[in-house]
Amino acid sequence: MRSAIHSTTGPRRQGGFTLLEVLIALVIISVGLLGVLALQANMLSYSHSAYLSSMASVQALDLEERMRANRGAVVDGDYDFSDFAQISTANPDACEGGLACNEAQLAANDLARWARATRGLFPGTLEAELSHEGANTDDLLYRLTLEWTERGRGGDPDDDRIDFDYWFRL
Repeated sequence: MRSAIHSTTGPRRQGGFTLLEVLIALVIISVGLLGVLALQANMLSYSHSAYLSSMASVQALDLEERMRANRGAVVDGDYDFSDFAQISTANPDACEGGLACNEAQLAANDLARWARATRGLFPGTLEAELSHEGANTDDLLYRLTLEWTERGRGGDPDDDRIDFDYWFRL
């Protein structure tokens, strides 16, 4: 007895993906991964920028508190500066160790300590200015401006300059 097997469905197709479908899927996944990597790089850059802004706030508060503690030197203008480079950090410990110093020397010591700490926190070039903005000498309104260069945020170095203004009244 012979049995004949007849197929009613025609030739049988193999299941699975073609090479073209696999290549298209790989291209789509690659584009998605590149997008995720770009987002990660931007997130790191913005996180660093936020850190520097926080440090600028901390340093501004530090200088304000130093000035608040030495009001006589503030009134005399011993804390005012227009060029950050002019602040000497040669001997910031001049008033330490029980040495007696007057208000002007304490102001110079405060500025030296503040400048040393501030320079150590910011990469690249840092500029700072403290100006008296009050209408008269009795109005102790001050503006501290810090300006620094961010790293790798764009092609133009001028776009990478960050300005931070802090206003306070003593």
